[in-house]
Amino acid sequence: MPKHAGSNFEPKIPAAISTAHARTLCAHFKTVEEYLRVVESSLEGCEGVFQAVKSEMPEPERVRIRSLSAEILDGLRLIKRELNLEPHETSSLGIMRAYLSELWVSLVETRGRNLRGYGEVPPELATYLDIRIDQLESRVNEIRRIIEDVARSRPGSGGVSGAPRPSRR
Repeated sequence: MPKHAGSNFEPKIPAAISTAHARTLCAHFKTVEEYLRVVESSLEGCEGVFQAVKSEMPEPERVRIRSLSAEILDGLRLIKRELNLEPHETSSLGIMRAYLSELWVSLVETRGRNLRGYGEVPPELATYLDIRIDQLESRVNEIRRIIEDVARSRPGSGGVSGAPRPSRR
């Protein structure tokens, strides 16, 4: 099979694709877009609380990567249009619920009793962590309550389902 990347070869647009193929393509292309956006956001670096991303990319290379990224996104838009793909619309409330659930699990796993697999946890460390985690968890629960209140106030929402699970990669 000839390789067509980078050539001017224009493939024939399929007359139709199955629903299963369409869903799969949308899911894969959504992942491509998400990861590409992470690459783009990493170009400038950022300073977080437990993550610092140092910008190591020289400006000319950043410009080239942004240009290539734009070409990839344009390619995704072309595929979407030519294959008449309709991405699954997801509720922002559902996304927030899913990520808050994963966030909650990470908090729970840092409680003193859950760190025993890494060695005996000194009692003062366990007490310190449990108090701090309780404080953080109460804020997470407050965010959850806000989300649930908004979900209940939306006409016909009956709650939000179909939220994607965050990737644990």
